[in-house]
Amino acid sequence: MEGFVSLAADVYGKGIIGKSREESLLLMKPYKTKENRSTLLKGLTTAAFDYVKSLPYVDDKKIFAIGYCFGGLAVLDLARYNIDLAAVVSFHGTLKPILDAESPETLKPINTRILICHGDSDTHIPLEDVLNFTTEMKARKADWQFITYSNAKHGFTEPHLANSPYEGIGYDEKAAKRSWTAMLNLFAEFVGNVEKI
Repeated sequence: MEGFVSLAADVYGKGIIGKSREESLLLMKPYKTKENRSTLLKGLTTAAFDYVKSLPYVDDKKIFAIGYCFGGLAVLDLARYNIDLAAVVSFHGTLKPILDAESPETLKPINTRILICHGDSDTHIPLEDVLNFTTEMKARKADWQFITYSNAKHGFTEPHLANSPYEGIGYDEKAAKRSWTAMLNLFAEFVGNVEKI
């Protein structure tokens, strides 16, 4: 997008890419453990934020983070850590809280605006996780939106999943476009009208 500085944070390392769904799940798994999520993953994602924030041509009051699936979990965690992002957007992301974190009621309010774009046919995100996330956000007094797209599955933004053989996973063009527009509308609260790509 014109006028934006973009950085894609690669937590796996140069050249490390899952060549199948199974390989991708194996790559992701270590970062979601109790030991690594609040240490290794946090360190890598906050390092990316710190780098962008250090750039002289970046307005550090208007930094956003977006993530898809596992990346959605990562950006939600950044909001939970209160690292002063303006807003985060999670597309079909994991909603589980940080393991062994303090009770939300005892933590400071979240100061980052949050947008969740979720498919109502996403069987990979249990309804219990949705309800627990809602409770967590209320307890943290967050400024958040949760948009559910009808018939959309996990991975609804990914065209290559149009003919996915996996249950609960698939592309949905309508949900993909609507969720992107919702993201641009959120960004516009900080930077004015944003051109559609």
